[in-house]
Amino acid sequence: MKKIGIIDIGSNSIRLVIFNVSPAKNFSVIEDVKESVRLGEGVNNTGKLKLKKINLAYHTLKIFKGICDQNETDEIIAFATAAVRNATNSNRLIAKVEKELKMKINIFSGEEEAYYSLLGATNTLDVAEGLLIDMGGASTELVWFKNRRVYKWVSLNFGSVTLAQLAKVKERLTDYAEKKLKNHVISEYEKVPWLKEVGDLPLIGVGGTIRNMAKVHSVMCEYPLNILHNYSLKDGDVSEIFEYVKRKTYLHKLEIPGLSKSRADIFTGALCAVVELLKFTELEMVIISGSGIREGVLYQKLNEYGKHVENVFESSLLDVVEHFDLSKEKGERIYKIFMKIFEAMKPLHGIPEIEEKVIKTASYLGRVGVNINYYDGPLHSFYMIINSGLKGIKHRKLLMAALIVSQQDKFNDMAKDYGSILGKKDIRVMEKLSVMLRISKIFNRVFLLDSERLSIEVDDESVTFHIENEDLLDVQISRVLMSGKRFREAFGKQLIVTKKNTH
Repeated sequence: MKKIGIIDIGSNSIRLVIFNVSPAKNFSVIEDVKESVRLGEGVNNTGKLKLKKINLAYHTLKIFKGICDQNETDEIIAFATAAVRNATNSNRLIAKVEKELKMKINIFSGEEEAYYSLLGATNTLDVAEGLLIDMGGASTELVWFKNRRVYKWVSLNFGSVTLAQLAKVKERLTDYAEKKLKNHVISEYEKVPWLKEVGDLPLIGVGGTIRNMAKVHSVMCEYPLNILHNYSLKDGDVSEIFEYVKRKTYLHKLEIPGLSKSRADIFTGALCAVVELLKFTELEMVIISGSGIREGVLYQKLNEYGKHVENVFESSLLDVVEHFDLSKEKGERIYKIFMKIFEAMKPLHGIPEIEEKVIKTASYLGRVGVNINYYDGPLHSFYMIINSGLKGIKHRKLLMAALIVSQQDKFNDMAKDYGSILGKKDIRVMEKLSVMLRISKIFNRVFLLDSERLSIEVDDESVTFHIENEDLLDVQISRVLMSGKRFREAFGKQLIVTKKNTH
């Protein structure tokens, strides 16, 4: 196991994240610390970092270096973005850190910021094409990407901190300040000729400001999942949040549920820039990426180690399987049996198509809750799947997989708490799939069966599972038949299991 510490010296905040990297090149977060330094404050006006901000940044980095040492971190990667890049006196900080803390700071160009932000997002979201926005404290990167690669990019000379200084957005926004803000960001967008050519694509949002926007919205609409990565909003939702926030005083902003107190004084200006970008490009959907520049730097390092993410969901699923010490081979067998049952019973269950990711997640992670307690394993599995950090799967499908697993032993009414995400039809589908999952797991566990030795016959009265194993014991068959009552409730037919002669 290797530990890598990544320090992001941004214009608004400085953040340390320490990752555990396994021999299989999978990773998990073990430390995440942030300090709101506001290093970029005043840089646009004077061209220099304030001395007190340099001192605060240095002491923050000294603390972060100590945290890395305590965690016995093998490697520290520190980088700085727009504030340090644009300031004429940034070497005062860089030289002091290198001399006294023995830590090198890489100064990223705007192009590097765009590249790493995109790498972090596209390795954790199943989105091949879109427009990415990463708003920092002093700059905003826009990346039009195709096939998960940079197609066109630009670094704009404004961010959440500089916009706050431009229009004094800390208190209630005046009409004059709002007009000044809008004119400024629109004039910046108009300098980018290709922005009008993006077309009907999602806007992928990266960075703390964008995450805060999603958090505020999720609280406003009482979203039942506490997950921001892959959270989506419509353009009208963003405008609604802006209209709500711009009328608030600073003290009232501090009380807005979901809004970080450290961003309350700069949030309005940044939000205005997102609203105007959506109008300018006529994009209608925003998808939040919880992974950005720091994760992009880590993925670049993992690329050097030989790990390449070709399929976001598949790669993430195997990461979760390894993290919880589950069997990849067993998950694959259960999945293949599950799919065979699903296809054979299509005329019966009436489910036209089910997302492969739902079944695969349920098959591979169906026993993850046993790590906590065997007897309540399915219920523990529900919460562990929801909070597993599984990437490349939409919230609705992740929730469906978790609920299917939770019901594999007996039906429950947990789905009623997620009515804003799932409909009544979804609940009925999940009840049927949970029975299929249970049978698939029994076939794998009791019979050590693979899908090639199973055939399924559906008639008017029953569903018969033929198993190619003449040495099959009656006690093994009885284990499957114990699910007969649930099977009849779900499908209205008798469950039959027979031994099939292989000769």
